[in-house]
Amino acid sequence: MKNINISKIAKIAMISILAAITFSACGDNEEGYFKKSEEKISIISCNSSSIVTIPDDLTTMISDDVIVKQDDNTTITIYHGSDSSKKVCLESGSAYLLRQN
Repeated sequence: MKNINISKIAKIAMISILAAITFSACGDNEEGYFKKSEEKISIISCNSSSIVTIPDDLTTMISDDVIVKQDDNTTITIYHGSDSSKKVCLESGSAYLLRQN
């Protein structure tokens, strides 16, 4: 019977596992890390009847949110709060916020 070198088998297994993890983290995003999930958030119309208090009832933007215009003639109003908060509403056209989770 052959002597099996357990530490050599363990090293090979560890390398195989690390390779599998490394390659599964690389996807089609070319940056080599796991993709974050994205959320589309509707931007409320500035003329909406559900708005009672401006800017409190408007759509809140957080850090790293991206405004995506769906129409060329889209106009968005952004309110800047004294606490560095941002609220947005849609004057015309079509748009949404893209949020990374």
